[in-house]
Amino acid sequence: GWICGGLSAGPITYSAVDKIVFATDTATAVAKGPLSTVRDFTSGVNDASNGWIAGGRNPSTVSTIDKIIFATDTNTAVPKGPLTSTRYGTAGVQNSNN
Repeated sequence: GWICGGLSAGPITYSAVDKIVFATDTATAVAKGPLSTVRDFTSGVNDASNGWIAGGRNPSTVSTIDKIIFATDTNTAVPKGPLTSTRYGTAGVQNSNN
């Protein structure tokens, strides 16, 4: 599982991407690299090969989309282009095609 971005007390906004390895049932997340921009209140979707993290705020609302490539276990999210408008706090849904 992958956890991306977020907000903590302070307030401090993060660009961190962490991975939890289900097969080893590890209690500690593994740092996998930053999102292309610091942001919180993102949404995410995935298929078997990739994950996409979209929108959020930093503190302004953004339209950024980042891609995480699971097969290469990449350390940095790849910017893929904007949403049609800036937004945060959205929900992501998917099916087997898109």
